[in-house]
Amino acid sequence: MRALDWPHWAAVLVVVYLLLLSGLAFGRWATRHTLPNLQSLQDQEAALRYRQSEFTLDIQSLESAARVRVWAAQNGFIPYSTARREFADLPPLPMPPTLKTPERQLKVTTQWR
Repeated sequence: MRALDWPHWAAVLVVVYLLLLSGLAFGRWATRHTLPNLQSLQDQEAALRYRQSEFTLDIQSLESAARVRVWAAQNGFIPYSTARREFADLPPLPMPPTLKTPERQLKVTTQWR
């Protein structure tokens, strides 16, 4: 096998360059719809995030303390500060049984030198 001189190497490298260039061109042609699809998905995501923020504000207004207080008053709840207090003497609870600890099976001795 004889070694190629520089004009042959140049021709081989030009062919390799053209093959790589055509591969890149084909890759771009095959993914030509990716960018518009990505942009439309980003627009949809922005719209969904805006709706989420609106819903969050609605939830916060529905769960406000004043609104819950009005709902509780309409449904017969009594504020704690005006509730009637009742007291009762409760008997003490019985003591739980004491647990017996098992005897130790391991004995350790230390010998100092």
